[in-house]
Amino acid sequence: MITIQAGNYSNFVGAHFFNLQNPETQHNESSTDAALSTPLSLWREVGRTSSQSPPSFSPRLLVIDTKENVALNRGSGSKPTTVAASKHQQNISLWGGKVELMGEESDEDEQPSTAAAKSVFDNPSPLPTDYSRWGDFATWKLSPNNIHLLPNFSHNPETGQLDSYGQGMEVWKSLEVDVEEGIRRFAEECDRLEGFNIFVDQLNGYSGLAGGLLQHVSDEYEKKVCLGIGFCPPTLTNVHDDASAGRAFRTRMTNSTLLYNAFNSYSTVFTSLGLCQDFCAQRIVPVVLPYLSFKAESFYESSAILAVALDTLLSPCLSTIPSSTSSISLQELASFLSAMGRKMTTISTSFPFPLDCKKSSLFSILNSSGMDYVRGLTPGVSPDFESSNGNFFSARGIPETAVLFEDERKGLIGYQRQISNAQSCLDLFTKESFSKSVNIVRSSDIPVIVKHPFPSKVVEEFAKDTFKFGQQYSNGVVSSWSFSSISSAQNSTKCGDLLNKVVPSGGHKNNRNRITQTLPSANELGMEVDDFMESVNNLQTLRSTYNANFGD
Repeated sequence: MITIQAGNYSNFVGAHFFNLQNPETQHNESSTDAALSTPLSLWREVGRTSSQSPPSFSPRLLVIDTKENVALNRGSGSKPTTVAASKHQQNISLWGGKVELMGEESDEDEQPSTAAAKSVFDNPSPLPTDYSRWGDFATWKLSPNNIHLLPNFSHNPETGQLDSYGQGMEVWKSLEVDVEEGIRRFAEECDRLEGFNIFVDQLNGYSGLAGGLLQHVSDEYEKKVCLGIGFCPPTLTNVHDDASAGRAFRTRMTNSTLLYNAFNSYSTVFTSLGLCQDFCAQRIVPVVLPYLSFKAESFYESSAILAVALDTLLSPCLSTIPSSTSSISLQELASFLSAMGRKMTTISTSFPFPLDCKKSSLFSILNSSGMDYVRGLTPGVSPDFESSNGNFFSARGIPETAVLFEDERKGLIGYQRQISNAQSCLDLFTKESFSKSVNIVRSSDIPVIVKHPFPSKVVEEFAKDTFKFGQQYSNGVVSSWSFSSISSAQNSTKCGDLLNKVVPSGGHKNNRNRITQTLPSANELGMEVDDFMESVNNLQTLRSTYNANFGD
């Protein structure tokens, strides 16, 4: 699989996402089967320092961002230093959470730099508690050819930001050749390319860049799965008064409409993901999650939660364990979630899942609380498993000893006695509780392992709680925790409610004047009004698919 990340917040999420899976740093200290937790379909071997040394890996990833978020070199005890750009593009290699300048002649298949600094895990100095740039905490390395930096002209001179879809379309034209070449290189080296993950900032101008990117992927790789995710931050930091709030609202709604149209036209399945209550509101307000705390203004903290949810959800698609009971192909999952032409899905999660193998089992928690601990991560949409056409559940880190206690097993009747592990327990629960829905469950014993540079403040209160399930490890420098988690994706009519907010209602002719009055300026829109109205009409068609019940 090939992953493409476009935008600062998406790269924050992606940095955590790949940190969680890094074959060189992220392993399960409690298990001898560490290799089974590494989804190598997202990674590529890039060489060895010697014939006896273990292989080095790099994500099969293309990054698009500004140099301020990537091109840093943080020495021990020193201040961040911006690395100057080369004539064509900056050459950067991420290694051990640091960004280093490599020579202009560096080749894609070059051996990893021997001058790279040690990982932050081995740094005896006090560990940072926050990061303002994702390039500072990424623990994986990336070839300089796979980092694409935005040119200066892409910035809005008034706000210093890449704000609108139209700006993003212009930026894509300047990066198109290089990005397409990077995709081609990755595709050619794959034995069997399954598909693409497209992670993009939804509310700003990266949405327009993604529009061009999605069209290219669809045109050149039309038979491959494409998962599109638009990420939304928990709050906006550049809105200070009513005037700027109004302008920001109009711009992000237009960006979302056009990005949704691109997703609908060129991806297999798509969604929005964020820790805000509703990005369609005038002011964006962060959600409150059980057992977790995060600073809304910290991209570093909020993005870590989204990364765990995504890692848990996709782990069955990336599993190296050849078992149909614990894995599912991305093609199967995408087809399930986009049934009946409903390409938009919703995502929810429970991390950490409040399991205590001494006091409460998975069976007892489901009987008493159901899926109450699973909270929606698609802004503006609450999970509704009972009315969903299809529910996909992925569970991690629930051992057999915590599924059902012996005294509980004595009281089981009939088919309940078939419960043997987390998957069979969840299978039974979902069939009984969501009988009108089609339910697919996958489960893995491998827990979510979090350690620095994952923000410890996010989970430390839960880790102190007496009913937590999990273990803490330490190498004398860095502590790590293992947690259980459950993530879910739904083919739900609730997506129609969100589309009602994003997509202007009514027919093309009757509402043209009303709709165009809410649009940003023509320059920022970056297209003719008729083209925008065509996008609106396309999404109205998508929205209509959510009005019919499954099976009608």
